[in-house]
Amino acid sequence: MTLGGLCGNVMILAQMVRRFPVAFLAVASLAAVAQDASDGLPPGVLLLSRIKRHMREELAHLPDYTCLQTAQRYDKPAGTKGVLKLFDTLRLEVLDSGDKELYAPPGARRFQADSPGEFTTAGLSGTGIFSLSVRDLMVNGNGLFQYRGEEPLAGRRAIRYDYRVPLLQSGMTVEVHGVRGHVASKGSIWVDPESLDLMRLDVIADDIPPNLGLISSVYSVHYARVPIGDRTILLPDTAEMNLVEASGAEGRNILDFTHCHAFQAESAISFTPAVGLPPSEAPVEELPAGIAITVTLSAPISGAEPVGTVIEGRIAGNVAVKSEVLVHDGAVVRGRIRRLEPPVVAVEFTEIEANGVPVRFFAELQTVDGPASVQRPTGADLPGVGTFSFPKFPVPAGFRMAWRTKGL
Repeated sequence: MTLGGLCGNVMILAQMVRRFPVAFLAVASLAAVAQDASDGLPPGVLLLSRIKRHMREELAHLPDYTCLQTAQRYDKPAGTKGVLKLFDTLRLEVLDSGDKELYAPPGARRFQADSPGEFTTAGLSGTGIFSLSVRDLMVNGNGLFQYRGEEPLAGRRAIRYDYRVPLLQSGMTVEVHGVRGHVASKGSIWVDPESLDLMRLDVIADDIPPNLGLISSVYSVHYARVPIGDRTILLPDTAEMNLVEASGAEGRNILDFTHCHAFQAESAISFTPAVGLPPSEAPVEELPAGIAITVTLSAPISGAEPVGTVIEGRIAGNVAVKSEVLVHDGAVVRGRIRRLEPPVVAVEFTEIEANGVPVRFFAELQTVDGPASVQRPTGADLPGVGTFSFPKFPVPAGFRMAWRTKGL
């Protein structure tokens, strides 16, 4: 993480070297906990073993992928009183490839930066949020786990494990104002007891060297299923980062991840500095801002679907600028359910299939069919994400949503 501007620089670096997908196969259950007892093992040992085994099995089939990261960044400089205040919103493309997380401007096809801090001179930023810490815990096997049993999370059943990564096994370092130190970490994971999907990961810096001038560094990541190609994989959905310096300076980031897709084969990964390189190019086409688009649901939403369920819509009417038709009537719009807490539902549309070309869907929801009503976001305005309240489910097939395209 980096806390810049008035507060100088603070960076947390996750140094992992093995490829890891944040994904699980749904084959184990709470029966493993009962089996532990009959085998004389501590509770949760067999269940944890199965989670790790299935993650390794999934590893070979996980594609490289990119997501659009939207970070609302708050800070409180040293010597000031009161609460943290929002000072900007930073959007970047994030690429998870091998042992690296790389960053680029929205729509870019070249990924040169290995830290989001390279795109800003102030505020909190960080790496390792996407998957590096989970790789260390679940694939490299560096975490010491303790089973905590069932603990509901956001109204859903969940199994919790606490963990600690000792200093000698930790791959995390912290740099504060040019001084770097090696730290341990601790925290918790929450897992769905039926699907074994990871629901939440908490990471807390531990054994922080006193010369760093850092009181605490904590981040939490929430996960959800995301369609990529003909599969759904488990990826970060939202995250929160918090950092407190001994000087009293504080930083907080609220992050949302949208528009995840497989990394295009024709795109380029560059691990060299960006000096002298040509401007980045968009990997897929994008519509001009300000165009009205109507989307109708292809199938109903019952209200019982899990978050991450794939949804489709159809473009109603030709989308044209002057006399040029950009997208024809009936084109497929793809996305997923991002939030479902009846009567509120949030849908995330990511792309339109227009004449065989994927067109990224960056738009803001304007109106919906009655008796539903649009709910304006209380957090970041996420392109392609629309939230509405529907008084009585199901939301029917043919439900109409009017959007307006926007630029990033």
